[in-house]
Amino acid sequence: MTFLPVLLKDAAGDWYDMLAPADKQSWDSLCTKFKERFQDNDLLRWQSASKLWARDQEAGESVDQYVTALQNMAKRAGFNDDMLRYAVLRGIRRERRPHIIQSGAATLADVAEVAVGEQIHPASEQIMGKVLQEVGASRRVAEQNAADIQRLTAILATSTVK
Repeated sequence: MTFLPVLLKDAAGDWYDMLAPADKQSWDSLCTKFKERFQDNDLLRWQSASKLWARDQEAGESVDQYVTALQNMAKRAGFNDDMLRYAVLRGIRRERRPHIIQSGAATLADVAEVAVGEQIHPASEQIMGKVLQEVGASRRVAEQNAADIQRLTAILATSTVK
């Protein structure tokens, strides 16, 4: 027990420093106090579960980042693998969901694998957006050119040639 204070970090280290000396004397007493302070209760598990079900994949967040974040939340909420898989499916980007469901992915690893296959790298997504903007601008120029040609054709048709 003499090395325990050295191993505790952040909130646990602060908690240990504030303990009464009598609580530090026996291992059983120390374990009891630690569990009272740090073990999740039903309210904390419910809050964690609520946050997990409300968590959506954010813009620019990769599938791996999203799944890892949910896995960490699921540990706290006490989710089993199936519930975690459902939570991932619920919050993953809408455009990916139908393909993942149709793939028949039966495990979280399957869901992640299919979703990663559907994922477009953020840089590629930006490039694609720019390409689509340029195509749109080119289409507008082509439409304007076609209108100008029609106008000039009409002018030429009404003018006399000598």
